[in-house]
Amino acid sequence: MGDLQTALTLRPSPGNNVLLNINGSVICRQLNLSAVAGGNAARVQINLGGLLKMGQGGSGSMDCTNPNIVIRGDGTFQSLSGSTINVGSPNGLDTALGLIRTRSRVFSTGTNFVFSGTLQQAAGNVPDTVNYFTINNAAGLQLNKNMAVNGNITFTSGRLYLGKASKLTLGTITAVSGTLSAANMIVADSGATIAKRMTAAGSFTFPVGDTSGAAVYLPVTAALSSGTYSNGYVSIKMNRSKHQFNVSSSNYLKRVWGFQASGISGYSANLTLKYGDADIQGLEGQLSSWRFNGSLWQQSGTITTASNQITITGLTANTEITAGEQATMSGTAILQVKAVLQGLFDENTQRMRISDTLQLYLASAQSPFDFIDSCSAVLDSANFLSLGKFTHLTTGVYYPVIRHRNSIETWGAYPFTIVKGSVVQRDFTQSVDSVFGSNVITIGSIKAMYAADVNQDGFVDFSDLAMIDNDAYNFTTGYVVTDVNGDAFVDFSDLTIADNNAYNFVGCVKPGGTLIRNTRNAVMRKAGEK
Repeated sequence: MGDLQTALTLRPSPGNNVLLNINGSVICRQLNLSAVAGGNAARVQINLGGLLKMGQGGSGSMDCTNPNIVIRGDGTFQSLSGSTINVGSPNGLDTALGLIRTRSRVFSTGTNFVFSGTLQQAAGNVPDTVNYFTINNAAGLQLNKNMAVNGNITFTSGRLYLGKASKLTLGTITAVSGTLSAANMIVADSGATIAKRMTAAGSFTFPVGDTSGAAVYLPVTAALSSGTYSNGYVSIKMNRSKHQFNVSSSNYLKRVWGFQASGISGYSANLTLKYGDADIQGLEGQLSSWRFNGSLWQQSGTITTASNQITITGLTANTEITAGEQATMSGTAILQVKAVLQGLFDENTQRMRISDTLQLYLASAQSPFDFIDSCSAVLDSANFLSLGKFTHLTTGVYYPVIRHRNSIETWGAYPFTIVKGSVVQRDFTQSVDSVFGSNVITIGSIKAMYAADVNQDGFVDFSDLAMIDNDAYNFTTGYVVTDVNGDAFVDFSDLTIADNNAYNFVGCVKPGGTLIRNTRNAVMRKAGEK
């Protein structure tokens, strides 16, 4: 074909295929690629140097609802502004398996996309910015990338599933149309973000829901008043999980919302948040709503149990929101510790061989540095995090202290203020300066707590070596304190760790002039002495 402007219909009959070769430049106002019942595939081949432009004069449509339709070749496919592409392929616009597989593809940001398959579709390599976006597939559409919609987004039929960590941004004039319900909504669980650009105060309802159990529609409305807007947007996240710092054990919501305003200052925001019956753990009547600013819980807003709704007014900063027990949330201080245990750490995998239990303490900042409160916490083998919940302390200044069944007791470098209802995070793995007396061992880029204090007397010495040696001689296995490296066998590898640390006179280093053994050249000295 040479240069022409035309409307094309390819309609293969049963038992036949249709092939259209394009060698020149073709501009289509309408391209209908369909098939009668039992028809085979229709294929458009755009050869090297060929060009197929979709749309002319701000309009034009391409109907490719038949999943057997393929547009491919070494030439170029181009959509013009205002054109509409109706996609039926289960692989959407994937460059290798989807509808359009040409070597070169150029989509105008003004292109309108309609996804109307019968099986669940993947959007594939849809452009980063589109004009209008329509879901017309009862089986749903999966979007696993960041995308902006400048015009309307329409739910004719089916759900839009946002992949983990993907972001959907709706423009300032974008409206959501269609009959919104549990069957027609955005599923944005697992950390996906939905953002709405705003140039002035106003209100927007995010059409979100959840399908982790029975599908439920849980819209979120954000209404902003006042404020200064500079390329501003508001965004929400929602996860069906208990907040990691929600200490309520009996009554809480298994739902977390994140609210963020960016490029907007001096605003006041009112939020209405819907939750499902399946989100309620325990007694709904015992719940109060809470927001978290990254370090402190604050009771905020009201819960209407009859409609499963949380209402929060007067927000002026980014926050996370959930629900829990009033007494527990306000009366508990949380210490999140990141630590690595020398014996359990595998430098090859950059993980610990097992997760294990720590004893966490808060010690007075004043001599004699007594322990004020304590708790048990599991240290995760992959992320090295443990979460301590302290319920018996008053607001004050404390040293954090870590004990482990066969490691050296390790103190934080300095005391810090902790209050009830607050969350404090301490990292013992990145710098020797985070530990009192720099009393950690460096393994690659990781700082780890010294291992092999088997008898927990504060030193690694002959008594620890003797216990390990005896168990190694007796081929002891299992979860025992003499298994220093956590492989469930007591053997030479455990002795090696203990012997090295004993040779270097490794011992506990803590404030208050406690006698310690820390280096080979200074067998005994007081903490802080030069």
